[in-house]
Amino acid sequence: MKNAIYPRLKLIHQREKSLHAGHPWIFSGAFEALPALSPGVLVHIESRERVIATGYYHPKNDIAVRILSFHHVDIDLEFLIERFKALKFHKEALLPENTNAYRVAFGESDGLPGLIVDQFKDVLVCQYHTAGMENLSPLIVSALKTVYSPSAIVERRDISNRVKEGLQEEEPRLVWGSLPEELVFEEYGFQFVSTPLSGQKTGFFLDHREARKSLSKYCINKNMLNCFCYTAGFSIYAAKQGAKVCNVDSSKIALEIAQRNYTLNNIDAGEQHFLCEDVFTWLKTVKKGDFDVILLDPPSMAKHKGQLRNALRGYINLNTTALQKLPDYGILATASCTSHVDAATFLWILHESAVHAGCHLRVLESREQAFDHGFNPAFPEGRYLKFWVVQKLPRP
Repeated sequence: MKNAIYPRLKLIHQREKSLHAGHPWIFSGAFEALPALSPGVLVHIESRERVIATGYYHPKNDIAVRILSFHHVDIDLEFLIERFKALKFHKEALLPENTNAYRVAFGESDGLPGLIVDQFKDVLVCQYHTAGMENLSPLIVSALKTVYSPSAIVERRDISNRVKEGLQEEEPRLVWGSLPEELVFEEYGFQFVSTPLSGQKTGFFLDHREARKSLSKYCINKNMLNCFCYTAGFSIYAAKQGAKVCNVDSSKIALEIAQRNYTLNNIDAGEQHFLCEDVFTWLKTVKKGDFDVILLDPPSMAKHKGQLRNALRGYINLNTTALQKLPDYGILATASCTSHVDAATFLWILHESAVHAGCHLRVLESREQAFDHGFNPAFPEGRYLKFWVVQKLPRP
């Protein structure tokens, strides 16, 4: 152990309890004093004259320290290599057959707060959300090259929450290797295009992998409406079950990639529909009974708690409208990626929506994010994705 000398931040007596419980955040009020250090600087956390954790510090955020290790360690290239080796071994051991894309690093839940890394085939895409991870980015790239031997590494800094860290949004860039003209990866044997330099997030939503597979059994030979379809991941699974799908999204570029995904999977895109529309407005024009299955997968409606009330209203209105358009015994698949809306609240949203729509619901199943996005119970903030499949019932 090299025992690097980092500034020590002393905890107020008994404020170490959350650390012992495994929560990776320490709020500013937990310290005896907050030093004038630069954002993202590495620090040791001290309690009763003993270092009990290592993390990085931000002087202007309520979350003053994010923990990288619950031990007295050096955060160097060797540390990151060992962290990525462990993640690679344990996640790839669970990866389904005919699948070569997964979340390599899921922030706090994987012991790397502020960092997201996704792998598509042999291309890695990194997102740096915090000043601490921004400072470590050269070491992160070196560690990823060592552990994964990727053909390319893309860095994404086009993230709005970087502003509160004092960081600027920047255009995505290739920092290692070369990208193919078209990056195609495999998920349960299906072929999909990832767009790491231009797509949303890292180029594809991997967290719905199991939900896509699960929903397809309800879509056999059905008429399906995929709202906020993005590049039509759910639709490909459903179309292979004989479903005729209407794909609706506000992004023309996403819909063009969706059609390419149909071609890659040998599905006649001419039998499907691709509409560039605002879902919230367009859904109101749908006739009741046009679709047997409606999927709602909207973007996050609340980036912070101050937006939660409006988000709840938005979710209720959206799900109410969808239920009104379904026939009795039709299927609603509905999701929320808003972390401030927990599972119990989302179930309440569905109940309220059914009341407004004048129907009852039968819950068929529910899911959360895929295993490679697994969350630590000590950090419930990592439990962000809710996915429910319900059946619309007439009132008895």
